[in-house]
Amino acid sequence: VTIATLDNTTTCTTMGDSAYLSPNPILNAGSNYPIAITVGNGGTEYVAVWIDYNQNGIFEPSEYTSIGSSDSVTINATIAIPSTAVLGSTMMRVRVKWNTALTAADACLEVNYGETEDYLVTIAAATPCTGTPTVGTASAPTAVCSGVNFNLSLAGYSSGISGLSFQWQSSSTSSGIYTNIAGGITPIFSTSQTTAMYYKCIVTCTTSGITDTSNVLNVTMN
Repeated sequence: VTIATLDNTTTCTTMGDSAYLSPNPILNAGSNYPIAITVGNGGTEYVAVWIDYNQNGIFEPSEYTSIGSSDSVTINATIAIPSTAVLGSTMMRVRVKWNTALTAADACLEVNYGETEDYLVTIAAATPCTGTPTVGTASAPTAVCSGVNFNLSLAGYSSGISGLSFQWQSSSTSSGIYTNIAGGITPIFSTSQTTAMYYKCIVTCTTSGITDTSNVLNVTMN
């Protein structure tokens, strides 16, 4: 599990549940954070995260983020910390479940095959962005099948600050007119295509009104 200053590698145990009180990463309210979780082999593993944003001791459905699913790879996603999150120390729960997706209500569900890890995190006051944001690097598969979902991913952008907005755009030609993709407003965005397309991401600091643009991606068809 990797998020902010947390980088913890574990192996499967018969206990099923583990708790970690350090390094206690700081997550700023109103900010987006990349998260990476590596799952083992043996079939499709579904991953989800809950953070107790209101600090009532309950992992509620509104505190759920679906991370994704795969087999024996690192799954990358983004967690958006609400600007309304209560400041201070709280718990984050990471769950892996074999073969069946985890829903928002499954924070405490008993599972036969899976793992649960709890981490102490600290929610801190948001730090507003200033000046020109760091856009980072965009990536995607080089070729995809028609109608099959794939991820447009942005890494290395200004994380841990508030006031950033993201907008993925697409065009049928590299030098053509790029248009906003509906719903494409997160650093990692799932989409599909039926013909070869070009993509880029616009990152804006809403405080300064300054934008920066990522590298252009060309995704062809298999």
